[in-house]
Amino acid sequence: MYFNVGKKIKKLVGTTVLGAMLALSLTGLTGQKMQVKAENEFPEPVLYYDFENEADNKTVTDKVGENHPTLYSRARVEYNYDLESNVLNTRGSYMEFPVGFFDGLDEMTISLDVYSKMTNENFFTFAVGKSTDQYLFLRTRSGEWRWAITKGSWGAEDDVMVSDVNNKFSNQWRNVTLVLDGNEMRMYIDGECVDSQTGLRATISDFGTDVIGYIGKSFYDGDRYFNGMVDNVRVYDQALTDTQIAIMSGAELTPFYDVTGTGVIAWTADKENKALTVYAAKSAGAPADGVVISFKSQDYATLESGGDLQVAYGQENEVSFTMNTGATVTSEGWTVNAVLCDNPVLSGQYADPDIDVFGDTYYLYCTTDGFAGWAGTVFHCFSSKNLVDWTDEGVILDVSKGGDVPWSVSCAWAPTIEEKNGKYYFYFCAKDETGESMIGVAVADHPAGPYTAMDQPLMTVSMCKEYEVSMGQAIDPSIFTDDDGTSYMLFGNGAAAVVKLNDDMVSCDLNTLQNYYGVSGFREAITVTKRDGIYHFTWSCDDTGSPNYHVRYGTANSIFGNDESGNIDYKYVILSKNDELDILGTGHHSMLQIPGEDEYYIAYHRFFTPIGFFSDGTGHHRQTCIDKVTFGADGLMEVVTPTLEGVEPRLLPKTEPTTAPTEVPAEPTAAPTKAPAEGNPQGTQDVTADGGNGTLIIIIAAVAVVAVAAVVVVVLKKRK
Repeated sequence: MYFNVGKKIKKLVGTTVLGAMLALSLTGLTGQKMQVKAENEFPEPVLYYDFENEADNKTVTDKVGENHPTLYSRARVEYNYDLESNVLNTRGSYMEFPVGFFDGLDEMTISLDVYSKMTNENFFTFAVGKSTDQYLFLRTRSGEWRWAITKGSWGAEDDVMVSDVNNKFSNQWRNVTLVLDGNEMRMYIDGECVDSQTGLRATISDFGTDVIGYIGKSFYDGDRYFNGMVDNVRVYDQALTDTQIAIMSGAELTPFYDVTGTGVIAWTADKENKALTVYAAKSAGAPADGVVISFKSQDYATLESGGDLQVAYGQENEVSFTMNTGATVTSEGWTVNAVLCDNPVLSGQYADPDIDVFGDTYYLYCTTDGFAGWAGTVFHCFSSKNLVDWTDEGVILDVSKGGDVPWSVSCAWAPTIEEKNGKYYFYFCAKDETGESMIGVAVADHPAGPYTAMDQPLMTVSMCKEYEVSMGQAIDPSIFTDDDGTSYMLFGNGAAAVVKLNDDMVSCDLNTLQNYYGVSGFREAITVTKRDGIYHFTWSCDDTGSPNYHVRYGTANSIFGNDESGNIDYKYVILSKNDELDILGTGHHSMLQIPGEDEYYIAYHRFFTPIGFFSDGTGHHRQTCIDKVTFGADGLMEVVTPTLEGVEPRLLPKTEPTTAPTEVPAEPTAAPTKAPAEGNPQGTQDVTADGGNGTLIIIIAAVAVVAVAAVVVVVLKKRK
């Protein structure tokens, strides 16, 4: 993870702040306390505001010089009970540094403790510059902290940035430090370097003389003032090193800031016990017997063995680092373990998985991810004999204009499949020429196709409206066949619905179309599993681009809800993120029961790991995973723990072979969809379409898949 979330920044009180900093003990760096001696190793700041011992709440004193600032309007120095000391509270106003103080500071370090109450508005927490064309700024939004510098307005900004997908930046104290070192800038949060940028196109000198500096104010008149608190503002006239910044912030760091290797998708460091766990995925190219890892060491640490480290799975390895801060040299030992992971189960970017069993083979049908807007156009089929090792059977349907579907032009979204009467019915989402998302169906003689699509969509929003059924977009189908052989389609976006399929499986009995109610927080992708006469419903909530995307659960006594009224008894969240392992955005799932067994699995997608591997966002970079599902003594589905390890291999009993693919499948005949029956209004509920955020799309991206599988070098910590 990037940060120690929730950490409070402790103030160094007193007039001899330098002495206090030099006496900081770096407990986490050596395993024993190491005192840094005052032998000119640590520079003195050229400006320091700790907001203590002020004459009144409108006066701030520079503790190392005469650069006293000015407070405007509602900005006040006030006592903070959490820190038990004074802080600057901007109260939606600002503080101004002495004009000209920052002139020519092309090499400098700026450090401040920030408590931000802001979310996504335009504002500057800290700013240095002359105008809307020439400035440097820090902005502390709830999920993103960003430094930028420019001499050509906003269109020419060079920046360093860290995105906190868990939105834990707001309403807590964090230390942020910016280093300018000629043409390079680096950003640190709580003592850890989180981003850097070289080749800057602007320097402070480019701003000329009489440079202005603010806390809480932008150079744009239309921007809001910063609302929050600031403490311990320090400016150094040189670029501090990683070690010096660790000393200044009191950070407890590992001797390494990154661990890489072929197939490595994540790592965690237990600082207290000096234990490193490395996770390597088979789907990302990890070797079967062990992984070779490389350490990126902090500038004060050196791996004593040098070179790479071979780590066998399940075996402990001992490594030592020499820790040298310039004052004390010690050795620190760490234990290293490696775990071979089966999640994600597919190489590359695939989402919205539908998992099924036909004969003695498992099948997965997914959207292909990787493009903004989820604008892919093809579906793949994957097969496996053991639930762990998967084979790509290739493209089974193309929804692009002129492709395999007469009515569609783009956006191959969340599919599902059902077998009946020796045929395989593939239900999918796509857009027509008007841009409306619809559900279609295609038929084949084999699970891997080839498939022939029906000439017309199976379900549209217009059909729902005609039957007074609320619906944002007609997307995300799942098929359930009950004990009597009757099949139903569950679907929806913004509102959930169900409809009975006709015997031909390519048309609906619209007289049965109705909404579900009680589906708490429903966004999309509702499925049902029947066990011991109870219908167990699960559905996805939040936005697929959110790290909080998750699955909720409820029950009913009928496929149409309790007493066929559409009501479902909501229970609780069944699947959600694991922050510690960067397993985020867990949702859009399907359930699998092993035929004839009381054994269940869930297939779902999550954000691509490592987080931050792609720079253009996470909501359309996702991977498919599988984990075990269990039921408790009360008959209810138990909460699923998302894992990196995945599931154990699970063979199916031998059966008669599935019919081999034919060159051209038998052309299905679509029975007409029944016309609306008069006097049959269905319950409605207000819904807002989510504009497609709830589902995804596809691209094959074969080259990208190979590159990711071969080179994924991964971390839970990010540094350019």
